[in-house]
Amino acid sequence: MEIRHSIIESLEKQGVILTGKPEVIDALERIYNDINEGNSLKYAPIDIGKSIFGDASVIPSNKKLKCSKALLTFCYDDDNLEQRIYESLNYISLKCKKVCNEIYFLTTHWDSSIGNKLSGYIESVRQNGVSIYFIYVTEKGFAIMPV
Repeated sequence: MEIRHSIIESLEKQGVILTGKPEVIDALERIYNDINEGNSLKYAPIDIGKSIFGDASVIPSNKKLKCSKALLTFCYDDDNLEQRIYESLNYISLKCKKVCNEIYFLTTHWDSSIGNKLSGYIESVRQNGVSIYFIYVTEKGFAIMPV
């Protein structure tokens, strides 16, 4: 329970309120545990969403994604950050427009130049009413990345 409390407290201090969003807390807890176990040094598992994330859609996935209100995107150390961001934005823009209104992009590595490069696309998705949170996860905590 200590990890969950730390996650909630850290993100609330940064302005992200996760009340009613246990799937996001579960996802962050999973990443934090994967970091501590050395499992984030690889690719995010293709079946990462099979057991824990409620009604949220999950990327990566080995199943056809259903449209849901929230998208959880996992990006581990070996995953291509730019490609994963595009995958998430395309999911919202092309497949689930008007259904999905939140993206939680959860990553163990961050490159601001990629965020800047994609900022126009990100902003256009936001202008369509989608909340997008880029959450950088390390062994020391969580940071909301400005994009």
